[in-house]
Amino acid sequence: MPHRRALLAGIPTAIAVTSAVRADVADAEAVRLAERMEACNTERERISVPSYIVEDYEFSAAERARLDMLNDVYFEARERLGAIRTRSLEGLRAKARALVVELDLDNAQPPASDHEHYLVWSLCHDLLG
Repeated sequence: MPHRRALLAGIPTAIAVTSAVRADVADAEAVRLAERMEACNTERERISVPSYIVEDYEFSAAERARLDMLNDVYFEARERLGAIRTRSLEGLRAKARALVVELDLDNAQPPASDHEHYLVWSLCHDLLG
């Protein structure tokens, strides 16, 4: 009987450790996905710069293919990130960084207070410091 109590007494600790490991894994995945979104966005911007400067700029077939691939990777990362339940400040910050990218919010410059993304920007700004 004492052995049984000792074994049962350890169950809450084992469950807590397992939950913490799951949270760490989910939050680490959130960070990786947010970084992937940021990298895809940076590369898309780099490829798109000429189209901002030259009117009627036409992308090469290689540029179009690269943009299509980057879009696919970006949207898959966004979908997976949205499905993750983060449990740490690090995970929440990863999602905030992804939101800044997703909504094209300049983290240093707030939108007008009547803009539909003002509160989103404010929350991201608070989380990212």
